[in-house]
Amino acid sequence: MQMKSLVSPAKPVTPVSGAPVSPAARKWSNPRFGTIQRAMAAAAAAPAVYEEDRNEGDIVEGQKNFKTIKKEIAETPELGPAGRFRLHTVNFDVLPEKVQGAIREIIAGNDPADCWQTYRGDFHCNRGGHIPETATPAAMTLKQQNYYRDAQAKDRDKKGFVAQYAEFHVTGSGLGKAFRLLYDYVNDQFYISLTHYNIWSDAGGGERNPFFRVTNIH
Repeated sequence: MQMKSLVSPAKPVTPVSGAPVSPAARKWSNPRFGTIQRAMAAAAAAPAVYEEDRNEGDIVEGQKNFKTIKKEIAETPELGPAGRFRLHTVNFDVLPEKVQGAIREIIAGNDPADCWQTYRGDFHCNRGGHIPETATPAAMTLKQQNYYRDAQAKDRDKKGFVAQYAEFHVTGSGLGKAFRLLYDYVNDQFYISLTHYNIWSDAGGGERNPFFRVTNIH
């Protein structure tokens, strides 16, 4: 005698069109997953952002140390690729002596490894689109070749460019623990950030670019 199953077979969920719904489609059509689905779509459409997670401690520290360089800050009409903030410059002469020494040492050397023996470092892409984004030139100097060699294994920006910024931690910089020195080896320029790349607010509450290009280096 054949026994009948006590468990009824599962009936496929069928949409109005009459076609069966796959388990995956049924999962994502569930209202519970609507928020996740929208978030995934938004993330796919948004440009890549390489800045650090917003850290209020770094921002507060940056605001405090800004007064050290404030008198030598100038605004430029230049906008980063994101088009969000104007770039500001800072005069080399107002930077603490240890930061000036690090910049001179990087200029004098041809290999990032030499400087990283003194200043712990890494490579980063254009963080958040607030600083220049430049393709590596076809013909490179020896110094550019050495930096490019080490950068290839690190990071690429949203356009596929190899990381063009070498990061240096200058301990005891006089500008706080959130201070970072960046060397743009593609364009042979230096930038500083007082807030570890976090967007910050000035006294008036307006958001500001986390980077300052260093000028008048000597």
